[in-house]
Amino acid sequence: TLPSTHPTRLTAMAAAAPRFELIYFDGPGNGQMPRYMLALAGFEFTDTRNDGAAHAAMKAEGKFPMGKVPVLIDSEKGVTIGDSWAIVRYVAQEAGLYPDDRVEAALAEMIVSTCHDIKSS
Repeated sequence: TLPSTHPTRLTAMAAAAPRFELIYFDGPGNGQMPRYMLALAGFEFTDTRNDGAAHAAMKAEGKFPMGKVPVLIDSEKGVTIGDSWAIVRYVAQEAGLYPDDRVEAALAEMIVSTCHDIKSS
């Protein structure tokens, strides 16, 4: 194999697409918490920010589960996840940041749900 510093190998490594793509509008809203979690978890991701026309086209193609954004596409696992809080939990689990213990997980969920309630009020 080529050494990691060989120019051909560096080009091939740079060409690899990130595992995750987050699709939302060009603004914070419900897409911001998933962006924060992806960054906190250290995952590189494609941050696709749609305008109204692009959003309508993608929706017509059926790209959004439940018909809404944000949406996270995990190309490694072949899954598309909708809903900002489901995305946050999924990314936390994939990064090993979500508790395995059910009591700790319930306490974490309590905090996340409270944050969501505060944001929604």
